[in-house]
Amino acid sequence: MAKKKSSDRPTKTRPPKSLKRKGLLYDVYETEKKIDERAFFETFGRKNVALYDVKFSPKKTTFIADSSNRSKIFAISENMCYNISITGYKGKFAIFARLLKRVGLIACFAFFCVLAAISDGYISNVKYTGEGKYYKAELEKALLAEGLTVNSKFPKDFNATAAKIAASSDKFSFVAIRKSGKTLEVEAYGVIGKTVPLAGEKQQIFSTVDGVVRRICRYEGTSVVKVGDKVKKGDLLIDGYYEKNGEKLPCLAFGDVEIAVSENFVYKTTGEGKRYADRATLVAKEKFSDYYIIETHTKLIARNTYSVTVVYAVTAG
Repeated sequence: MAKKKSSDRPTKTRPPKSLKRKGLLYDVYETEKKIDERAFFETFGRKNVALYDVKFSPKKTTFIADSSNRSKIFAISENMCYNISITGYKGKFAIFARLLKRVGLIACFAFFCVLAAISDGYISNVKYTGEGKYYKAELEKALLAEGLTVNSKFPKDFNATAAKIAASSDKFSFVAIRKSGKTLEVEAYGVIGKTVPLAGEKQQIFSTVDGVVRRICRYEGTSVVKVGDKVKKGDLLIDGYYEKNGEKLPCLAFGDVEIAVSENFVYKTTGEGKRYADRATLVAKEKFSDYYIIETHTKLIARNTYSVTVVYAVTAG
């Protein structure tokens, strides 16, 4: 029997870590070819993605990563121009992940219900409403004092926590907090007579993008658009005047307008079907991860080519 050449044996590189701690779920990945080691580690390092048990061989590269980084990993593989696939699972929930492929939709639904139940109690985003965005610094300090930050648990008593935050500063006349999915919404209003902190006085507010008006929050001035209107970059949204007895009187333009922006992302892959469509959607979401994504629509437009329409929100104010 011929001996296997040493060059065909997988070799561990210097940086990878061993998977010692048992997390909830880790994915085992495999690429279709060997990757430049230096570029590989530098790219994942910049994205703060921890890798475990990395092995390189002439024909493939394998590694393990936390399943929470799945969308980042597929996006990175797209940018580095190589195909990647999940070949297995490790961790406490690995057995459930394997069952997904065997018992179909019912097991899939049950598995994700378990994950959702675990993660639903943690804050993934904080949204400030009302005049909250103008008191963001004060509210963030008060939230931190209560131990409420991204990735922390939601408070047990929302009313009591809101009362503590309202009492933390004499600037607040009203504070309410509520849970919306995984988002902690903080609604706040200042005391009448107190000046709301402004980033800069404006006579007019213009659109910074092309899109559709989704929400208008106007405190001073006159809105010249309404929800549902299509706007172009540079269009006037809020004008610095108000009317009294039929006369236009000057004032500041104070408020913000949320605009829904739609962009298409084309993703070329090596196959077709739900697996590839889902991958295209994940890559598109990662590309627009700096924005609040409202919705996505994915469709096959050519052989092995998907188009993902991403609708995200931009606020002008």
